[in-house]
Amino acid sequence: MPHRNFWSRNVSKKAQREIAATATAAGVDARAVNILFNAFFDEDDENMSWVEKLDVPKADYAEAKAAGLMFDPIKLEHDEFISWVLDARDQIEPLAVSAAFAASLDSRRMDTRSALGSYAHVLHLARHTFEAGKRSSACTVCGASKLANKVDLSSRNFRRFKWAGNIEQGDLEYIGCDLQEFAKLKTVPQPEGGFAGMRGVLDAIRSLPKTAQLSELNKALAGQFQSNKHERQVVLEILGYAGVLKPKGWPCFFDGWVRPADRKEPSNFYKKEWQFPVSGWTGNDGINEEAVRFWFPQVG
Repeated sequence: MPHRNFWSRNVSKKAQREIAATATAAGVDARAVNILFNAFFDEDDENMSWVEKLDVPKADYAEAKAAGLMFDPIKLEHDEFISWVLDARDQIEPLAVSAAFAASLDSRRMDTRSALGSYAHVLHLARHTFEAGKRSSACTVCGASKLANKVDLSSRNFRRFKWAGNIEQGDLEYIGCDLQEFAKLKTVPQPEGGFAGMRGVLDAIRSLPKTAQLSELNKALAGQFQSNKHERQVVLEILGYAGVLKPKGWPCFFDGWVRPADRKEPSNFYKKEWQFPVSGWTGNDGINEEAVRFWFPQVG
């Protein structure tokens, strides 16, 4: 089934409201956001939401590039790829990404919400050369390939603006794009009401019983900030990457880099819908207060 043509996508009032809100929150041109969204996803097409083939008209592509929302892809060998990711990380202070995350609870700005998860993932990743595995062509340290890491920066940027990364959180190609774009910000967003919103999120989690499971964890945040169930899950997964939600006995990016082979998976099928490491969390784990003090010292 052929997908509808470029400017017939995302034309509904619902889609246009989302695009306008995204543009306003990020302070970018709404038409450029529309181009970015049309390139990859059609909110209005119930049968075929994802656009499989990049078909952006040349003039529109140039407009989105000029607005800083779309980019030519890059291709990097392993060592320069890792340097690209870590060079972006090293331009950013940890309290900048945590402040932007807290601010996003007020603004619902997804692209700056995302950066805490990306930064936390590579907080302890060291520069390294390719380390071959016995059964895979990927590096055993980081999971990247040796020769051809082709990064579609435009598609990664779309996921930043649409879902704060979603399932691409933790993918090094996504992390590199996310942190590269965050580092370009002239002003880091700050929470309008101080860190009251972040404090409310943490207190809601602290109030859960030790028997609480992930579904109760998600419900605990309902009403704490404007969100739907999916957005709350991403917020909680980001807090997992940051070590605020840390399953006992599991490795954690807050404590050190976790190699792909060491990332545990839960036995429960439902929990596999959640990203490592929060997928192993229960109420008995509570909150890792050390990580709270590191990322959110303003909360106390």
